[in-house]
Amino acid sequence: MRNLYESMDDTAPHSNFHDLTEIVPGLVLEYPGNLQGQVRGDYRLSLDGYHPSHAEMVQAIHDYCQQDERHADSMHRALRGLSMEGLDNIYHLDSPFLINHRLLDGLQFNTLLYWLILQEDINYPRNRYMGVRMPLTRYVEAVISARHPGLLPLNVVVANATRRYGRPTPRFTHPELPQAYDETLTSIQNMPTH
Repeated sequence: MRNLYESMDDTAPHSNFHDLTEIVPGLVLEYPGNLQGQVRGDYRLSLDGYHPSHAEMVQAIHDYCQQDERHADSMHRALRGLSMEGLDNIYHLDSPFLINHRLLDGLQFNTLLYWLILQEDINYPRNRYMGVRMPLTRYVEAVISARHPGLLPLNVVVANATRRYGRPTPRFTHPELPQAYDETLTSIQNMPTH
């Protein structure tokens, strides 16, 4: 994605667009961004002019999972698949996902989340930062919060997703955390750093 900078015509922030509308109408990457000190800058995802934050995605995932256990299981499978397979993930949500008053089907959700997560790897590369591991961790924690609010309150997950300075908060651990969630968080934590 960084090679987009070599062919851009305009250097004003968010004045160039990479079209991702084939699967998700209205989805584009805007660049260059506002990060300082970057040789090639950064990217921002836009869905019909709406720029989803990680905290907003945490809230939307939490709301989706609170509908019932089937929704939470579907979301957990989709996030685990996305963390391991990227866009080749075959696990799609069973029901439409609502974000900013827009319903996305399973493939559209995977595509939106893939690019939102990849944006983090571009802007904060894994060799120095957490990259994709930070949002994936927070999104799985949103599922945990929806199913086990006594273990992990939503406000803690949101606060961790919005933390701006210093290293991101480590993944959630608890002796009563169900094994499936622990395994997913461990696999995310152990993702390669390149």
